[in-house]
Amino acid sequence: MIRRGRARLQSISAPLGWALLLLALVGQGSARASTPAAGPATGSPAAAENSISFVGATAGAERPASSSVIALSADGRRLVTVITDSNSITIIDTLFRTPMIEVGVGKEPRTVALDPRGLTAFAAKFGDASISVIDVALGEVIATIGTERQPYGVVVSPDGQSLYVSEAWSGTIAEFDTGTLARRRSIPVEANPRELAVSADGRRLFVTHFLTVQVSLIDLGEGSVRTVVSTGSESNAAQFIATHPSGEKAYLPHIRSRVSNPDLQFDTTIAPVVSVIDLECRALIERKELGLDAIDRPVNMPFALAFSLDGGTLYSVNSGSNDLSIIDLETGAGVGHVELGDNPRGIVLTNNGRVAYIANSLSDDVSVVDLAGQKTV
Repeated sequence: MIRRGRARLQSISAPLGWALLLLALVGQGSARASTPAAGPATGSPAAAENSISFVGATAGAERPASSSVIALSADGRRLVTVITDSNSITIIDTLFRTPMIEVGVGKEPRTVALDPRGLTAFAAKFGDASISVIDVALGEVIATIGTERQPYGVVVSPDGQSLYVSEAWSGTIAEFDTGTLARRRSIPVEANPRELAVSADGRRLFVTHFLTVQVSLIDLGEGSVRTVVSTGSESNAAQFIATHPSGEKAYLPHIRSRVSNPDLQFDTTIAPVVSVIDLECRALIERKELGLDAIDRPVNMPFALAFSLDGGTLYSVNSGSNDLSIIDLETGAGVGHVELGDNPRGIVLTNNGRVAYIANSLSDDVSVVDLAGQKTV
């Protein structure tokens, strides 16, 4: 067990655990850690001293990205997680299971994103109306970007040139230049935007709306919303969205409150579901909806998702029941179940797809899951 201030990485003491880590992670290296320092507050979103170079940021194939409470560097060596209760993020060396540093960033950080090289992290601070820019190697806040009130989701474009932030209070999506940190534009959307996902080609942005579970599909070339897709009048609590590796569909975990149900018992009224959106037709695929209460044992509050590399398997992190549902997408059947820590809220897979890191918000740790063996290690 590695303690990271208020958070830790669950222990991997068995030889199998070390073997999994060595298979999952690539490369070696070291990083310097120092006492966190507050970055310069910016009266405007851009300032010359806040400039960052992203030349040559992308290595290898571009892939879609989603805003999340946990992020993994492209080489698999650095894991960055949000700890909202302590107003910080933590950085872990995954190969040696060594905590590098806990970095204080400000009030209520909700999500974190890494640039494609894994050198810079961006943390959205819901309570501070700003984004902290963190040098991952130094463990320091090096800049602060001002936003509208209640920034929530943050995601970096696949080419590393743009940063997208959902601004819940104003109902806008802000786009920033990652080099200059200047705001390029604001895109109006429906009320209460939360989580974001950007397509692999960087041309489309998908936005969840927390209370209505509508999804805004934004054409980034035009800078406007093309379509708003509804998942039903009884849907709510949408916290995440992920695009399938094929780029053809988006998956959205949420709950459905069946208030019209005459038998108002919890297990017949509150349903954990994953809705599926056809991104070409820009419409909900009702027949593809995944009812987790029927697919798996009783689970609650699906919060985050990930896919196997081939796109055939879906991993659903369920924050209310503290577990992971593993689903075969071809058959729609549950094929596995893994117990996790308390209130899991984020998942990221290693590049080879063999290991998942899952951030547990209330137990302040990270579960390491052997996906083939379907167990924590």
